[in-house]
Parts: sequence; C-alpha cells; structure tokens
Amino acid sequence: MKVPSPSLMIPRPLRQMRLRWLVVPLVLQVAGAVGLTGWLSLRNGQKAVNDLADRLSEEIAAKVEQHVQGYLGTSELFLRINANAVKTGNLNLDDFPALERYFWHQAKITPAVSTLYYGNEQGNFLQVEHGEDATTVSVRTSQTAPNWRIYALDDRGRRQAFLSTRPYDPRQRPWYQTAAKKGSLAWSPIYVFTEPPVLGITPAMPIYQQDLPNPKGALKPGLQGVLAIDLPLEQLSTFLRKLQIGRTGEMFIVERSTGALVATSSEEPLFVRVPNQKKPRRLQPWESQERRIYQAGQFLRERFGSIQNVRVNYQGTIRPKDSDRIFIHVLPLENDYGLDWLTVTIVPELDFTSQIQENTRTTILLCAAALGLAVVMAILTTRWIVDPVTRLSQAAQAIAKGDLNQSAGSSPIAEVDRLAASFNEMARQLRQAFAAWEEANQNLELKVEQRTAALTLSEAKLQEKERYLRLILDSVPQHVFWKDTDLVFRGCNRSWAEAAGLDSPEDVVGLTDFDLVSDVEAAEAFREQDRRLIESDRPVWHAIAPRQTPGPEGETIWLDISKIPIHNEQNQVIGILGVVEDITYRKQAEEALRREQEKSERLLLNILPRTVADRLKQNVRPDGSTGSEPIAQHFEEVSILFADIVGFTPLSSQLPPIELVTWLNRIFSQFDQLAEKHRLEKIKTLGDAYMVAAGLPLPMDDPTAAMADMALEMQAEIEQFQAEFRQALNHSLEIRIGMNTGPVVAGVIGIRKFIYDLWGDTVNIASRMESQGETSRIQVTEAVYERLRDRYEFEARGPIEIKGRGPMRTYWLTGRSLVTTTVDVAVTTIKPNGVKPDLELP
Repeated sequence: MKVPSPSLMIPRPLRQMRLRWLVVPLVLQVAGAVGLTGWLSLRNGQKAVNDLADRLSEEIAAKVEQHVQGYLGTSELFLRINANAVKTGNLNLDDFPALERYFWHQAKITPAVSTLYYGNEQGNFLQVEHGEDATTVSVRTSQTAPNWRIYALDDRGRRQAFLSTRPYDPRQRPWYQTAAKKGSLAWSPIYVFTEPPVLGITPAMPIYQQDLPNPKGALKPGLQGVLAIDLPLEQLSTFLRKLQIGRTGEMFIVERSTGALVATSSEEPLFVRVPNQKKPRRLQPWESQERRIYQAGQFLRERFGSIQNVRVNYQGTIRPKDSDRIFIHVLPLENDYGLDWLTVTIVPELDFTSQIQENTRTTILLCAAALGLAVVMAILTTRWIVDPVTRLSQAAQAIAKGDLNQSAGSSPIAEVDRLAASFNEMARQLRQAFAAWEEANQNLELKVEQRTAALTLSEAKLQEKERYLRLILDSVPQHVFWKDTDLVFRGCNRSWAEAAGLDSPEDVVGLTDFDLVSDVEAAEAFREQDRRLIESDRPVWHAIAPRQTPGPEGETIWLDISKIPIHNEQNQVIGILGVVEDITYRKQAEEALRREQEKSERLLLNILPRTVADRLKQNVRPDGSTGSEPIAQHFEEVSILFADIVGFTPLSSQLPPIELVTWLNRIFSQFDQLAEKHRLEKIKTLGDAYMVAAGLPLPMDDPTAAMADMALEMQAEIEQFQAEFRQALNHSLEIRIGMNTGPVVAGVIGIRKFIYDLWGDTVNIASRMESQGETSRIQVTEAVYERLRDRYEFEARGPIEIKGRGPMRTYWLTGRSLVTTTVDVAVTTIKPNGVKPDLELP
C-alpha cells in the first residue's frame, strides 16, 4: 500500500504564506492600541464629569441648606428671646404701647425679621411691620373689635396718620391655631401674603399663663396668647438666583407635604390666581414654565410616584425626551418644628462636557492620524523586508531552471545582504564550474592523446572544483541532497548530513531511504514520490511535511521540501536535487494565529447569531466597518419576553455596585441556561431587565409554547434564589414578566459596535405587558392566549389601558394544563380499519 505524501494532504492555500502578510498583525496591534487609548480617554472624561457634577450639586445644596436654616432660624431666635422676656417680666404682653415700641425696635435689627405681632385669647392683636417704603402698626382691642386699625409710624416709632380699618380676628388665623394646637414653637402652612403678593410662612410661639410672672385668669385656662413673625419666602428665591449653578443649571425648593414649589432660581411666579376661587393655587414643579424645573419635577413624580415618597438623599442622572442628560441632586431640608422641604439641584451635562467633547473630537482625529501613519509605515517596512527576499527567490528559481547568469542585489538588512552575497558567490562559482566542465569536455574530444598526460592535472583541478562546490553547498543554510535515477543518494551538504545523523556528507553516498528511515512504509512512500517526480520530470516546490524524528523535547519539526529533476546535456533526467528548510517556527506562528482566529470566531458567535455573524463577515471592510445597508430580516411569528427583577432599583443605593452586579450575574446566568435549554435567543439585558425571543434567527415549530415554558421556569428560578436573597439582604426577590407573539424585524444596524436587536409593534407591546404587569405574575396578550389556551392555564385580567395602544385584553399565565400534559404522553394505537381508538391514559 502506497502512502501519499503528507505535503499533498495539506490544502493548497495553506502550503504557502507570503511575507507581505506580515503587515496584517502589525496593523491590528496598532489599531487595538489606538482604539483602547481612545476608549479609556472617553471613559475617564465621562467619569470626571460625573464626579464634578456630584461635588458641585452637593456644595450648592449644602450652601442652600445653610442659608435657609439661617434665615428661618433667625425668626425662631427672635421668638425665643421674646418668650424669655415675657417669662422674666421684662416684656408685658398686656401693655400694648410698650409692646409696640419693643416690636418697632426689633423690626429694625435685621431684614430677615420685618413683621412681628402678638394676639391673645381675648382677640386683641398688635402688629408692627417694617417695610422698604413705610412702617405701620396694626391694633385690635376691645374698643376697635371686631376690626383692627392701621396707622403709619414715623422714623422714631410714633403713630402718625390713620390708614385703614377692616375686620380681623387673630384667633381664627392658621398661625394662631397651629401654635395653640402644638403647644410649642410651630410653623404655619405656606400661604400667599396679601401685600405684597408673595409666598410667606409664619413661625409662632404660644405663651401660657404659667409662663407669666404674675398669672391671671384667661378665657381658656392655660393659654395667654401667641407671638408670631411673618417671613416672606421671596428672599429664598432671590438667594437661589444669585447662586452660580454651572452655566445653565437651576435649583428649586419644594414642600414635601404638598409637593408645591417654595422657591426657585427662575423668575416665574410660584402661584396662579384661579377664577372663582378666593385663594391662589401654588404651582407644582411639573407645572413650571422653566424647562429644567419641569423636567426634574416630571422625573421625581415618575421615579417616586409623588414628592411625599422622597425620603432619602437622591443623586443621579436623567435624560429627558429631546434633551441632553441632566444631573439631579435631591436633599431633604428639615428642622425640629415641622419644617419638611426638599432642595433639588439641576445641572445639565453640557455645562461640563462642551470642552471635553471638543477634546474628544481632537483625540479621535489624532488617533485616526496615528493609525494611518502606522499603516503606511507597516506597509513600507514590509516592502523593505520583502522586496530583496523576493528578488533572491526569483534568482534562485532561475538558477534551478538552468539560467546561471543571475545575481541578487544588495539589501539594507544585514542578514539578507549577507545571504545575497553568499548567493552571488555560489552563482559565480557555479558559472565557473560549469564553464570549466564544458571546456574540459570539448578539449577531451580534441586532445585524446594528451588526456593521459593531463589526467593528473585534470583530477587535481576537478578536486579543486569539487572542493569549491562543496564549500558553496556547505555554506547554504538549507539542507541539500541529490540522488540518481535508482534513488540512491549521491551526495549532500553538511547541514543535511548533520540533520540525518551522519558524521560527514560523504557517508550518505550509496545509501537509500531504507538506510536512513526506520519506518519502512515511510521510506517506501518517499521513494514512490521521487519515482513520480523523475517520471513526470516536474519539480515539487515548498511541500510542507513533518520530520520523521521529533525535536530534542519531543516537538514536531516541520520541513519545507523542494525537489528538482537534474538533467544531463541531452536534457535527460539523471537524478533529483532536494532542498529542505526547517520552518518549525513559522508553523508554530501559523498555528498560534489559527487558534486566535478560532477564539475570535467563538466570541463573535457568543455575541451574534451565526447567520448574522456570517453576513457581517461577508460585508466587512478593511477598516473593520460594514456597509450602510442594514442586516435585517422579517419574521412572521416570534414570541417576545421581557422580565424585570422587582426590588433591585431601591437596592442600588444600599449595596456596593460590584455586589449588585454579582447578584444580577447569578440570576441572569440561570436565565441564559434556560434560554439555551429551550433553544431561545437572548437579545440583551437592560439594567435589571432581561429580554429573550423565540422563533429567530431560525424558525421553530412552536415558539409561543417554548417561551411560556421559559417564563414559568424563570419564576421557579427566582423562587430558588428567594431564601438566599432574604438571608443575605433582608429583602424579597420577585420578578415581573410580560409576553407577546407576532411579526418582528430582527438584525443588526449601523456600521460599528454591533448588537442583535428587534423592532416592531410586537416588541413594544411585550414591553408594555411587563411594565404594566404585577409582581410575581406573567402577563400575556390575547395573541399568546389564543395559541396556548388548550395547553396552559390562564386567568383573564380583562381590558387594561396600554400606553400608545388604548384598551387591550390581557391574561395571566399561571401554569401548564394538567389535562394537556396527560394527553401528550398518552399511548395510542391504530386499529386495522384505520380508526384511532380512545386515548388510554396511564
């Protein structure tokens, strides 16, 4: 049995590799380095922006809190001072003339306290208001009841002209009732002042009979009266407008109990007059005309449900529709007397990233220029190496064909230049030897009589020539040997003899392959190859085959074998010349490249379906991008599932990010195994949401049933995690799932950063099924119900309002039908008459 040559078993494209291909790994390395550098630059820039925005928001919020607490605390301090004055007897609340002078002096101390007043259980009332234009006093006594009388005060606090009168009873006012009810310092609800029409608030301090130095009887035992101060909140808005919140940032304060605005950094009014209503209505943040405040209010309402639900510090980013990303910071503002507000700081990302984006464009241009320069340099370097080697190879092929008038040019590479010099010397000596042989043959015919006399000299010359030829052959780095037509070795160079384990090249003369190769079948195969070469008179160039004996460490030694027929003067084949080169290092490099290609292929198939990956590889361009035409396909029936892990979003502010991601990875890894089990296509994960599809990229018999099984097993997996999750985090773990079935378009769009995705109304409705579903339940559309109602258990939920679609009938998937399962596994037989009998249930 004849064994074919190992070199002929290797596919032709892999037998040879051109040196010019060396430019490919060089370009790939440079492209990878440039791309990684650019990515790291963008990522670090974004992180710096986030850190800067967080620090700015925290500093501004702290400054606002300090100002608000100081502004409100001043009035509280005044009230406590006045209450202490009453307790010590330094202030007589029944002496209205003295109390009027006392209030007048206090109103001039600080702009933060401009209106002070006092009302008692008898309905008497005294108020001093220090304004920018005038100072007034308002008095209600038993003589003026039920009205109060208002007088102007001069710069010494003396009453001047009478201004007006109107009904007023302090006991009916919210500030009086709030302080009387609480029994200590209290803040009234925020209301709109009559003049000027701005928002205001009143801190009030109740005074009891036991607090007086000489208690007297009162209409209501215990309560004497209430001291209060009016605070206009417009001063807070003025302070917010003076803050530098980035370039275009905004800030506002909102009352948590009502959700209404208290102060903003914008100029818009904070309340509106409503027709047919006595009191004006205060604005909510999402009613603001200022775009940033409106966007932040909308986000808080959608994120927490209502302003009242915001109980902790919140710091994050939002991306409103048709707008750039915004940084938002919410900080509670509270005190011990019932004040419960929230400060909200809004900073657009563009305030920080305009310069960074410009730098990013510059970085991209520089990276592209560096990559282009590297490609050009790699091509020039490859040509610099390849061109002299190519010329040397062409000259060697010409000599092998008998054209000895060849020479290799010089090269700037020292090793290649030495090889070219050795080649030129060998060619010169070959030309001399062949010329001498030809001359000797011609003279031998003409000088037969002189042959005997000149034999000794001729032999000496021949030996000299042979010595030169031997020197030339021994100088060649390749292994060289030659055989006659009987396949007997007639000679070799020293490198071949050493590789064959011979002491000297002369030892090979007279040997055959059987003498040098221990494997008889392999020796016979070599001889058979040589016979075919002699018979066909065709050379074999660069056949790749392993050496029979392994290397010193047992590794495979790969050889590049070329065999050339040797002709005599009559152009008859008289033997073969073999040239063998050790290419083990090159083969190892090729094998390493093949393994890396296989890794890349597996990684690509882990990201994209095989059909999509194959189309992408067909359309890929040299720069790694694809054409602008999308790779998309229409599927008539596909089942879509969206799942959301309920409870993970609140945990994001309590757990370290790495721990949160570790939990998600464990859960989603189980979901991935379920998707493989049911031959489903995982599409993507979005935060703590999971999306999977059935029926693509390859159609399947029953995608809706497969997806239903997937949904039920996902619920079971979550139950498996429940005990461990509760023990580790003291929190429940639940899942909300939505399903829909219908036509979709699936594929890859764009030219970079590919991701396999789905589009169509089917996908949107599936997402709505999840988002508008209930915890630990699987909500499906009527299309799913119609396909599975005979095999699965459902509960009708009834019509619900679906965003963008209006009312839709939906169902809850609760499990597999027991009847259907029994029938599926039943054993049936066909009677001879062709009638199928009743199913025999086990």
